[in-house]
Amino acid sequence: MLKFALPLIALAQLSLGGLSALAQQAERSMEELEQDCMEGDAEACGFVGYYYAREVTPSTDETDELSTAYYFAGCTTGDFYSCAGLGEAYLEGRGIDQDRIQALDLLDVACDEGILGACEISGYEYANGDPDNPDFRLAYERMSMACSDTRPRACGELGRFMFNGQGTSRDLEGGMDLLEQACDGGYGESCKNLSLIYGGDYNKPEDMRTAFTYAQMGCEVGHADSCERAGDIARHGNLILDENSTAVMARYYDMACEGGLWTACAKLESE
Repeated sequence: MLKFALPLIALAQLSLGGLSALAQQAERSMEELEQDCMEGDAEACGFVGYYYAREVTPSTDETDELSTAYYFAGCTTGDFYSCAGLGEAYLEGRGIDQDRIQALDLLDVACDEGILGACEISGYEYANGDPDNPDFRLAYERMSMACSDTRPRACGELGRFMFNGQGTSRDLEGGMDLLEQACDGGYGESCKNLSLIYGGDYNKPEDMRTAFTYAQMGCEVGHADSCERAGDIARHGNLILDENSTAVMARYYDMACEGGLWTACAKLESE
């Protein structure tokens, strides 16, 4: 049985109004959605919870608490999208005290009811949320449910599990296919992983060219680790590049540094 504790101020402010494209999609004004929520319409609560969580910028403690309150109201009256939103709020400690166990309980409930975003979030958390005790079996199960053309991260993480044999038997070909699908879909982490798979031996120029291409793809979507990886490969540019390898290396290290990687900043300064 799930138990919740919500900030009283958020529960007291459930009548605040606003306008959003989301409300227009629901063919009701935000005021109507808020009133419908107060009258027990669980789906309306979910719409308003999403509004305060994602559409009001910049977010504040007040909007976070409001979002969580509406998600709570929707979840407890049967809207599983609201349960997913509430689970994410617990996971991030947004508008409510952080509680990983409560978060996973809610996300799993929503996932089992077909909310693919909840499957993706819980799968990622099972694999990465507790580095000392990852649960790859559950991570693989949840990512298998979430993977689709519109969820490249889910497919990329699933591909990683399959390639490494984490939570499932090892499947190199299937894992590579999913990693490539995810990289093509804009998930930079999969691009970096493909670069590492192909680029393990700097003495094989053909493989290093492929590795560099994947690192570039990841960097182009703003993945700092991929930018640093491209810089690392460019150090061996005489094998793969037609242009000045030092300039290429510096360019990619600079992008990685701007993306927040201090290791890339240090490499840039040392050159």
